Amino acid sequence: MLATAPTPYASLQAPTSIKAYAGWTAWQDVDPKTSEHIVKVRAPDGTVTTRPERSHVGDPLNPLDDGVAFDLGPDALGRPSIVVGVCGRAGKLRCHLHIGRLPNRASRQIGKTAQRDMPAAVTFWRKRLAWSDVDRTLHLRTAAGATPRAVRPFAQRGAVAEEAELRGDLLAATINYDDPSAPEDNAVALALANVRTGHRDTLATEQPGEGGQRFTGPTFVGGHTLSWLLTCHGDPEGCSRRFGVYRRDLRTRRTVFARDMRQHFGFAALSDTTVLLGPAQDACFEENRAGGHCRIERRRLTFR
Repeated sequence: MLATAPTPYASLQAPTSIKAYAGWTAWQDVDPKTSEHIVKVRAPDGTVTTRPERSHVGDPLNPLDDGVAFDLGPDALGRPSIVVGVCGRAGKLRCHLHIGRLPNRASRQIGKTAQRDMPAAVTFWRKRLAWSDVDRTLHLRTAAGATPRAVRPFAQRGAVAEEAELRGDLLAATINYDDPSAPEDNAVALALANVRTGHRDTLATEQPGEGGQRFTGPTFVGGHTLSWLLTCHGDPEGCSRRFGVYRRDLRTRRTVFARDMRQHFGFAALSDTTVLLGPAQDACFEENRAGGHCRIERRRLTFR
């Protein structure tokens, strides 16, 4: 159950993914004056800064679909940093990943990350870097300067990473995969892989129906805890009592749960008990946005 009332954390123009690391948080927004995607970073002291990287909004009605790819984490020297996708306007390989120090240091291009379009499922931890390209192939770089390689770290057939999160040797991801037994011939899962040993684990699965069930926002809290959200993006009647925030101790394999049956775009865990929850998509329709409903909320949860 929810233990406390939500606290407004950030107002938005559109739904967004949310990232958190060591007291820093980041989310995507839209600059209505320039029709560009921007990334905002909040420091541990609460100061909010807009990053210099920007991306054109291709579809104003679905701005989440062509947004900026980004992730927070430590760079090779352990300094809080951001990796973000940056695309030019010309050239066959027009997009690259960049890395910059938080909050607003200018970013530099990461070598050997050229690609045709904005990457997805971007995540990094020190010298490791992973992302999904326009063909939905997952790439992994294991050392600074090394050539990234295409990988299939998850057990499911046809698995495609939607969101990913690295910490040390561990790669957590929300995935879609082929499942002939499912209503739409596909299923979703929260998967965990060790990129050094090759060990693979599936922590939770769902068969999306009219409720549009999906996992989102895998977040490592410390070195031994993984949190994620199970929510629905379709018919609210498809939401069930299983929907909410999950927290798993990777040492004991014990999972606890806090119910939340509302729809959310975006999730990140700040601690074992405090999370950030994004808005439902309809909360960001123009009339609801004007009323302040399109926002990220901070909640303190009680787990079972």
